[in-house]
Amino acid sequence: MWDAFPLILAQDDAQPATAPTAAPTGAPAGGDATTTTPGQPVKPTGSAPTRTPFGGDMLFIILAIFVGMILIQVMSGRKDRKRREKMLAAIKKGDRVKTIGGVRGSVMEVRDQEVLVKVDENNNTRIWFDRSAVQAVVDEKN
Repeated sequence: MWDAFPLILAQDDAQPATAPTAAPTGAPAGGDATTTTPGQPVKPTGSAPTRTPFGGDMLFIILAIFVGMILIQVMSGRKDRKRREKMLAAIKKGDRVKTIGGVRGSVMEVRDQEVLVKVDENNNTRIWFDRSAVQAVVDEKN
């Protein structure tokens, strides 16, 4: 399928372009700066800017965006972690809590790494949870 499409590269052209042997009609017949001698390669009068797919400016912008996104994620993660640590340190007896498993209850006792939660008033059911298992302190209004 791809054999039908010839690959033509600019580097494959082995001979440089040469000036025409006869002066074009209407051209001055002297040693003007616009005329060339026969057999001499033609030099381009102006050079087109070379374009790269991701030039220096574009590459810098893309890198700056990636660095900015990473910084935002790191900062927000740090902020959430500090908020959670503060909430876990402030748990006290009588607080209503919700665990990561969805269990809701009242805190009966607080130790260094454990929290005793009363989950059923009728049967007086109490469960020990690791302090890190507490997801949130629930307001009495909600």
